Formats: sequence, structure tokens, C-alpha cells
Amino acid sequence: MRRTVEVLLAGAAAAGVAIGLLVTVGASTTLIPTGALGAAIPVALIYVVVTADSSDRLG
Repeated sequence: MRRTVEVLLAGAAAAGVAIGLLVTVGASTTLIPTGALGAAIPVALIYVVVTADSSDRLG
């Protein structure tokens, strides 16, 4: 459960940064959700891979 929260927080932080940057540069409001997802998904996946250890294996 703790790991799930950590991954979600990493993705949320990346989305927050993306939203902040897009709002700062005056991007279209239709672009903001796409930019947030485009930042959150890869960051969360990278976080999972980088923080993985042997106890995360299946089986």
C-alpha cells in the first residue's frame, strides 16, 4: 500500500509541475490535461523501475 501511494505521489507531483509550467506560459486550457498525463505517466513508471528491489518480484 505504501508503495502505491509513493507512485501516485510521484505522478501527481509531475502532473503538478506540468500544469504549473503550462499555465505560466499561457498554454491552451485544452492542452493542460494532456500535458499533465504526459508528464505523470512516464514519471510514475520510471519511479517504479528505479525504486524496484528484489522483494517486488512475482512468485
